[in-house]
Amino acid sequence: GGNGHNKECLIDVDVQSEAAAAMRNLSLSSDAKLVMCQRGLISALLSLVRSGDPLTQVHAIAALGNLADTGGAVLKHLLDEDCVGALLDLATKVQERLLVVEGRGAVAPGVEVDEEVNTQIARCLSIFACHVQSHQALVAGDCLCLEQLVRLSSASLPAAAANRGEEVKNDDNPVLSAATLACSRFASLAMAALAYNSSNHPRLVQAGAFDALLSLSLSKDVGTCRCVADALHRVALNEEENLI
Repeated sequence: GGNGHNKECLIDVDVQSEAAAAMRNLSLSSDAKLVMCQRGLISALLSLVRSGDPLTQVHAIAALGNLADTGGAVLKHLLDEDCVGALLDLATKVQERLLVVEGRGAVAPGVEVDEEVNTQIARCLSIFACHVQSHQALVAGDCLCLEQLVRLSSASLPAAAANRGEEVKNDDNPVLSAATLACSRFASLAMAALAYNSSNHPRLVQAGAFDALLSLSLSKDVGTCRCVADALHRVALNEEENLI
């Protein structure tokens, strides 16, 4: 009986993952995006985000990001369904789920997939941030979203890489995975997009985004450095706030 139950659970996970992957592919079609919202698939995707299976979460978050990229009515649907809140809840859980491996040369099992979950969260939040209508949801409350962006942006810093067990030859040249670099890049893009709205500047600084951007200015990733330069430029142009 127990083995049968376990097999059913495995099948359920596989089915969920395949369903999430199918919706991820479907969300790439501009014609399908609004229909997906109207047919209630946002709720289905958010359920998959909460599923607990990292691979399913990767596909579901990627689909939400593809939908958000459209803006307009589709983005409003996502905001109304509190997609941002679901992403932040998951980011906190992933942070707790990740095993910190210190003084070892190997990455703990499951870390690679969770890093990809973090990358997809950062990507999705960056897409939201590129649309002004999302800014209120991203900076509201106790700056949880901004604090998560700061954390996600630090993924490529040497100290964070060392804690995950990634090889760090020296402080300037850690050997980083593609997912780690992309996570920092997307998070810095989100902060840069939010910095275009000067009313967000005090919240960004309060959350530690300014310090994070200064640290990321030393990144070897060109895309990250461009986002950092853009964000710092926008903050420097703000003459109404003594932020620097």
